[in-house]
Amino acid sequence: MSSPSFTPAAQILWDAIPHQFQEQVVHNISCPHCSDMTTITDVTGEVHGKSLVLFGRCIRCHGKVARVLEGPPENVVLQPGDRVIWWKRIPGGDYVYPIQATVLTLTEKRVKIEADDDGKSMIRYVPPQSLQLQG
Repeated sequence: MSSPSFTPAAQILWDAIPHQFQEQVVHNISCPHCSDMTTITDVTGEVHGKSLVLFGRCIRCHGKVARVLEGPPENVVLQPGDRVIWWKRIPGGDYVYPIQATVLTLTEKRVKIEADDDGKSMIRYVPPQSLQLQG
């Protein structure tokens, strides 16, 4: 599901989810109006904190539904070669933006990554808590 109604950050997180799990998410939304599980249509996606939030409509009653997909738990042990999402801090506040990266090496306090930031390959040394292992 690639859609112009996903923010760019939401699209990165959505694309990091394997297709079979995307299908499970889309077809397993709780509808507060029907009081049952349903399929979401007219899907939009946004990032809130480190969570992907899907908004849309119930396929049956057309009522508004939403689903929060929380990031994986912290304290995951990373290895060189792991594909990760780097939560790059944007200057001027607490806003972070997901960028796909690969772990190169690890030290006690920093992780060396290679990231693709807007089409430019870059090497960065980042704190491990700013990384999320891709599923």
